[in-house]
Amino acid sequence: SDIAEGMTSNYDGILSFGRLFEILESPDASKCSSLQLKKHLESKKSDLLSTTFSYKPRTESSTKDFATKSKLTFQSKEEDLSSELKSFISSVSELLDLDESSSFEILKTHQLNEIESKSKELDFTTGDQKKSELFDFYLDERESLIRCLCSLLRNGEDEENPYHEVCQGFISTLLKDGLEQKIISEYKKMVENGVPKHFKSPYNVKWAIANLGLQSYYLELIFLIYYTHLVCQPSQTVELVKLFQSQIFGAKQSNPELLNEESKKIIYRLGYMQMLIVIEVLNLEKVLDASNPFANDKKAWKELNSEFSSWLQFHSNAIQHGPILL
Repeated sequence: SDIAEGMTSNYDGILSFGRLFEILESPDASKCSSLQLKKHLESKKSDLLSTTFSYKPRTESSTKDFATKSKLTFQSKEEDLSSELKSFISSVSELLDLDESSSFEILKTHQLNEIESKSKELDFTTGDQKKSELFDFYLDERESLIRCLCSLLRNGEDEENPYHEVCQGFISTLLKDGLEQKIISEYKKMVENGVPKHFKSPYNVKWAIANLGLQSYYLELIFLIYYTHLVCQPSQTVELVKLFQSQIFGAKQSNPELLNEESKKIIYRLGYMQMLIVIEVLNLEKVLDASNPFANDKKAWKELNSEFSSWLQFHSNAIQHGPILL
């Protein structure tokens, strides 16, 4: 098939975020050289910086625009759209709630990911089954994208990692480009948005459960950013404390009725990660040091103290409050 053209083994060619994560977590560089990894990361820089919001939502205008097209672009290459393919992309777009270009990208990346030989073609005879596979693949890609960022941060701190220099340089560039604020802003949106209303069973349940896992990786990413690279500024610290408190440290979820008992265990991890983030951003090892950001921001310190005092005043029973207040 066209998409298989030029592919070789050892992770050459276009990568899904799942495959990229495998490379970043590899104990050696046998599957991908540092130079190859650098090229892969550069090709995905925009998506990594935009995180899960790099996938564009479906709109009325995007649907109208797609109806007039006979070609779509994937990796700078135009692809002809047969009527059958066009119809399938429309149905995938409706299912994933993504615009047609993003849906086509998911479709082609999945095809590449599943390819077993250069002659394998996408099978349209099992439309419903394929759409279900694409939904699962989309959820995996969202999670893998965030896990790639976590891996980049860890590898950048580990001097023995085979990709240490590449990861260190790349994550530094992302942070300079505003990754910190984007991650926090998008985490808030993700928690507030909940499950898209048009999702029916079983997709609404799959989304709700996957969303919990994604929240967990977003929180791990926020923790790693402050643990490895940045000092959280006082105003941002206050915002995070209030945000986590408003979520009752992970316990308040948009669609609790869709969660099973097993998935609810993830909620405990959310609270644990939020507690770790708060303790980290308080910069307690320098609490009496003049270099502590709060030393020069009395207003933020007063606001933070007021927030903590309210926990005691109203006898909060959130277990995460104990270690923070101690």
